[in-house]
Formats: sequence, structure tokens, C-alpha cells
Amino acid sequence: MWQMFANAYLLHYSRCSPPLSVMDRHRRRKGECRHRAAHEVRCRGGDLQYSWRQVRVSIGADSHLDGHLQVFAHEGRINVDDWFYLGPGSTIWSSDPVGIKIGKHVHVSWGVAIHDTNSHPMDPQKRFAQMQAIFREGHPRVDPGIRSAPITIGDDVWIGNSAMIMKGVTIGDRAIISAGSIVRSDVPADALVRPDRDLVK
Repeated sequence: MWQMFANAYLLHYSRCSPPLSVMDRHRRRKGECRHRAAHEVRCRGGDLQYSWRQVRVSIGADSHLDGHLQVFAHEGRINVDDWFYLGPGSTIWSSDPVGIKIGKHVHVSWGVAIHDTNSHPMDPQKRFAQMQAIFREGHPRVDPGIRSAPITIGDDVWIGNSAMIMKGVTIGDRAIISAGSIVRSDVPADALVRPDRDLVK
């Protein structure tokens, strides 16, 4: 049973989106915090950054978050099913309209990066202009035209420490992603991915 986060103090807010005055108003309106979480979600030192226009981060029951979840100001979705663990120093960032979907009983170790976006333009001049705009005004609330693609992670997946899951990837049920792996293409169910070999079935 989903319920709105009522305990706003569990969340750590960012200056990036929306502006601080808007964030302060939402802090006071406890029922309007734009995350959805089931019972027994624990944020132990983790960081949830939220979208103020609609629910864009959903977290299943009995989940433990020690890492960092972020949706960008203009777009992004993160949907996590029950019994999810996110280790310390791990980041899940989304700016894709479909976003990142994670199944049940998924274990993400420490220092893992799961990003459905390039975050920045490839062109250096556009990248510098973006940096200037972010420093001066915060993240843009309109699509800046940066490449993104959805990520899907199935049930019972284990992702080892320091792994990277890149945009557009689907990882099948019960797959294991070994420590230090960089996943750039789809992984079938029950597969083992190692950094020294792309795929071990």
C-alpha cells in the first residue's frame, strides 16, 4: 500500500530544484512532499531529491537507502519495488521521461552509479554554458536536450560495488553484476557480468 511521505525531515533537500523559497513551502506542507514510499522505508544517511510538480520517485516497502536518488528538475522518474537496498555512496540519477525501474529484492552495493542520462552536453561550449546556468539559476526546468534513455533492472538482481549502469540498459531477473563492471548493453536473466569479461552466462 503506497502512502505519501509524511516525515519531511527524512529527506535532504537540494538548492538545485526548485528554488529555496518553494522548497520551504513544501517542507511545511508535509502531505505534499513529492515522493511516494511504502511502510518501513529507511533513509539512513541517504539523500532523496524531489520534484515539486508531481510524484517522480516511488520506493517500495522494506527498502533501505544509504545512497543518493535524484530526478532532474525538467524530467526524470525512479520507481523502486519492495525490499530494495542502496549502498553508501551509490547514486541513481534520472532525467529520462520513462526513467529508471527497479524490481523486487534488488541489492545495489556501495559506490554504484545508475544513470539514465549523460547529464551534460557533449559539446564543450554548450557544457560550459550549462554549468554557468546551473551555478547562477539552478538546474533548468525545461528539457536541455541532453541524451537519456530508460533503464530497467529486474527482480533479484545483485549489483556489486563500484559498478556503473549506463543509459538504455535492461538487466534481466537474477543477474549478477560483479564489482567494477560497466554495463553498456542489455544483460539477460541469470547472467553474470564481470569487468574482465563482458558477459558470463
